[in-house]
Amino acid sequence: MSLSPDLFENAISNTLYREVGHGLKLTFTNNRKSLISIKRQAGLVYVRLSRIFLLADENTVYDIVRFIKGETLRVPRTVMEFAEKSTLPPHVAQKVLSRTNPVGKVYNLRKIAKSVNARYFNGELNINITWGEKPRRKKRRYGNRMIQLGLYDRDLDLVRVHPVLDSETVPVEYLGLVVYHELLHKKLGSKRGANGERRHHGAEFRCLEKEYEQYSWAMAWEKRNINKLLNLRHKLA
Repeated sequence: MSLSPDLFENAISNTLYREVGHGLKLTFTNNRKSLISIKRQAGLVYVRLSRIFLLADENTVYDIVRFIKGETLRVPRTVMEFAEKSTLPPHVAQKVLSRTNPVGKVYNLRKIAKSVNARYFNGELNINITWGEKPRRKKRRYGNRMIQLGLYDRDLDLVRVHPVLDSETVPVEYLGLVVYHELLHKKLGSKRGANGERRHHGAEFRCLEKEYEQYSWAMAWEKRNINKLLNLRHKLA
């Protein structure tokens, strides 16, 4: 007998509503960076919870309840440890991957990724890649503004590229660097630093990133054109 994907959401939803109360407003996300967020307003508790926790054990779920109810100020260690070793349930990943779209108005990401894979990774990587659906944040900061140009999602094994780069004004050499950067994340993964925190851009990563043939030129282009990309992002939003 196959289980309905909604069954998992219903199970954890029922527990949270029973323990937290009817003031709970629960939304599930596919987000790994923000596993759980809480906003309290007008007597209601708005919670956004990653689907990573759909298969969580009973103890983890009740620690999530404690955090939502304010019994602990920080996300409990058990919750973080569960998320660390878990990925999105297969039915969620399959649903997301079925909606990927690598072919844009100007650029075909699949072709670019294939070229980058052949040149820098000996064609060894299996790549899922897509244009993002809407503007997202990127950790390249210019003043108080930022734009997320690319992201490797290890749960989905999927590279997402910001649609702002699907433009004739963006040179393919720069787009290639964004794809190469995310494929390095796929190949190297993340490593823990001396303080125990995960490091995504360590010395090895930075060294390999500069092996991209047009690295210096592409970074100079980004510096000259970042304001144009930010403005174009606002038009897409």
